[in-house]
Amino acid sequence: MVSTIQNTDVKQKDADRAVVVAVTSRAVFESGADGDDVYGMGVAFPLLQALQRVNKRLLEENPAESLLFDVVLITTDSQQQQQSCRIISSTRHYGVLSALLDRQEAPSEQLRVMFCGDAVNRPDAGPMPASRQAAQNFSAQLGEMRQRFGMSDSPLRIVLVTSHGGRESCGALRTLRSHGVNVDEAYCLAGAPRSPILSVVRPHFLLSDGFSGLED
Repeated sequence: MVSTIQNTDVKQKDADRAVVVAVTSRAVFESGADGDDVYGMGVAFPLLQALQRVNKRLLEENPAESLLFDVVLITTDSQQQQQSCRIISSTRHYGVLSALLDRQEAPSEQLRVMFCGDAVNRPDAGPMPASRQAAQNFSAQLGEMRQRFGMSDSPLRIVLVTSHGGRESCGALRTLRSHGVNVDEAYCLAGAPRSPILSVVRPHFLLSDGFSGLED
């Protein structure tokens, strides 16, 4: 049985405009001693900090802004399900911006999103898979958010990495721009491995076929 708990400390402005990010509570909070009121910070905590920073800056630019991130914490661990009160206490203790709670390192200054040129340029054959459609919608929302900020001091950074140069790079840039996404940085690897760039950029989201996240 799936049930949800509303975090009353967070006011969702517009459910239709919200960019929803689902994260497991185990990735966000590390279980502590039984006597602790709140959990410790988990590996995905920098991601939530970066999302929260983007939301804060968007609202500073425009208090009526409705294109904001909402985070859903998903709990599948039976022990944490039994201790849902501690999850709620943890979100309030750290100021986690989660709008919904399912029973079941240093703060990040920027939310970093990396697009892979190979996936961006992949031609669509037949009906578009739901995962690819979701990725394109997510990308468009990120692009719209990025446009809210100037070239410098943006809390959101978008990076494009292509395996080869020439047509691949140009095609990927054109495709992203057609979805309203302008990139801050572009890297052409010329056949080199991608891992060194990943270790430098350390993206929170790596968008390829669909998306895989939590690179922190």
